[in-house]
Amino acid sequence: GVWHRTAAERAALVTPVNYAYVPSPKIDVRRHLTAWDDGSVQTTGLQTAINMAYANKARLILPNGFNVASGALSLTMDGNRLTQGLAIEGAGPNGSVITQSGAPTEVFNFSGATPTGNPSESQLVLENFTVRQSALAKTAHGLTLNGIAGFRLSNLQLQGFDRALNLSSALIGLIDQDSYFGDSNTGIYVRRNGTGSTTNLLRIRDCRININSSWGIDFDGGSQLQLYCNDIEANGTTTVVTTGGIAIRGALAPDSLVAGVVLECNWLENNLGRSLFVEAPTGG
Repeated sequence: GVWHRTAAERAALVTPVNYAYVPSPKIDVRRHLTAWDDGSVQTTGLQTAINMAYANKARLILPNGFNVASGALSLTMDGNRLTQGLAIEGAGPNGSVITQSGAPTEVFNFSGATPTGNPSESQLVLENFTVRQSALAKTAHGLTLNGIAGFRLSNLQLQGFDRALNLSSALIGLIDQDSYFGDSNTGIYVRRNGTGSTTNLLRIRDCRININSSWGIDFDGGSQLQLYCNDIEANGTTTVVTTGGIAIRGALAPDSLVAGVVLECNWLENNLGRSLFVEAPTGG
């Protein structure tokens, strides 16, 4: 079939490249790309597709065999759980692949409207695809979430970056279902953005965090980090004790009334440097 422009596309003065793909409520990414399975750079089309999916509160579909390159992609999420939402769904980590192009700060950046103030309730879901770098220096981040609350990352693979997953005042998040953060300098890097919210209520379960040269998980500036049944393996650098599996640093939220970090049934094997580093708290 042929699907003409939606009201959102007309309002945004967007003309689809291909009309053979359904625009809503599940938007096929191919609607806005000039090619989708040849590894070509498709930054502009990908950004348009993300914007259109967000405008329609839709699910953006990355089909099986999806293979493109991209520079920086970004979205500011400025509503709340009643007014916004976005899901990007692939066909599996081997079926849907985005490879870094150029030298962006990060490939994906989802930010709240006031990242150093109150977080935006993002209602963001990313699942079943891979983001990777290829033959480039590990200077970019794979995915940055900045000043948002309410996200889920499932069966997502981020590999070959400076920080595979960079969380900055990103809270109330679930990361699960064999998501992989590896082959990077740091697998999961967690910090507070200035005066923004602390990174609270972050649950990571059933994931693989492997082969990162600095830390598998580097957590600071938050509370209620829960790690369940993860494979945290072969991280760190030989004889460098400031690297390893997990670093829990001192700036845990000072107002925490219950345990700030929970570790249960995690597999810590063959980490270099040290498997676990816990810093003396600096807050009250």
